[in-house]
Amino acid sequence: MGVHSFEEEAASPVPPAKLFKATVHDSDEITPKVIPVIQSIEIVEGNGGPGTVKKITAVEDGKSSYVLNKVKINVTFHTKGDDPLTEQIQQDVKQKSVGIFKSIEGYILANA
Repeated sequence: MGVHSFEEEAASPVPPAKLFKATVHDSDEITPKVIPVIQSIEIVEGNGGPGTVKKITAVEDGKSSYVLNKVKINVTFHTKGDDPLTEQIQQDVKQKSVGIFKSIEGYILANA
């Protein structure tokens, strides 16, 4: 199994405390409002703190799917066999992550 990870940083005009609250504490309510493909985010294990497992359900092209996300800002990909994680997949993931971040940021700025 191949294991791959990468990092991404983004600057924001939103004060750090407000951005942290929105992206960590309030993201379960905000994200489905600002990202139409995400239907829901629910806790399946834990209390919302570190180690909590959340189920993120999305509908894209009429197909429903979900991902289980353990609460930490760290993404690790496990590929089948020793298959590499393509540059295109890395860029797509980074683009979607920044898009979600910017959508939440826009929500905060619009509702401040």
